[in-house]
Amino acid sequence: MIDDRAVRANIGRAQQREEDQHRRQIVVITLNRPRRLNLLGSQMRRELDEVLQLAARDHEVRVAIGTGAGRAFCVGTDIKEWATCTPPIRLLQEMT
Repeated sequence: MIDDRAVRANIGRAQQREEDQHRRQIVVITLNRPRRLNLLGSQMRRELDEVLQLAARDHEVRVAIGTGAGRAFCVGTDIKEWATCTPPIRLLQEMT
């Protein structure tokens, strides 16, 4: 006689392995600067670039999902950082 509990347990383990395989194929990237509505500053851009490069090199990853912590996904670039860097137009002028 087959033990029904054993059959259910084996099916459960097979489903869990399949779910684990699907989880490894999906990368969820969360921008985590909710107080600033996930503004993209230079550090966050570097970190995002690093995560995306790691995901691109991982042959198991099939999907990358971007999300934002808090009430906004991302409202754009952190303009306050611009005060400490050379404006792009000035760089272009210096190159010509």
